[in-house]
Amino acid sequence: MKKNKIIYLIIILAGIMILTANAGICAQDVAQHVPAVPAQIPTKPDEGLQPAITKFFITMMGVLISSVIIWAGLSFYNKFFVKRGQMLKNNGEEDLKTPKTIDDAVLFFIKKNKLK
Repeated sequence: MKKNKIIYLIIILAGIMILTANAGICAQDVAQHVPAVPAQIPTKPDEGLQPAITKFFITMMGVLISSVIIWAGLSFYNKFFVKRGQMLKNNGEEDLKTPKTIDDAVLFFIKKNKLK
């Protein structure tokens, strides 16, 4: 089974290499039928670095605003919808202790999920 996967992988990789190596075979034939670009068409002049810096700054401001909105929403949620004791509860060593018996595991599950 594993031998078949290796053979299939080799065949697929060989096919990919053949297809990518021969990608430009028809390029000259196609170039003969496509009209050349006229010299009269104006091209867009190089704008420089300023627009790229502006776009980057706008993007980073969007990230900052989104982060602040998420932080404010989570703070509001924690303040009004999460019980105060539940958020600050820290059992310390008890969280990392692995139950040794089935009874300890059941008691740990009940205590963690507050089942009564």
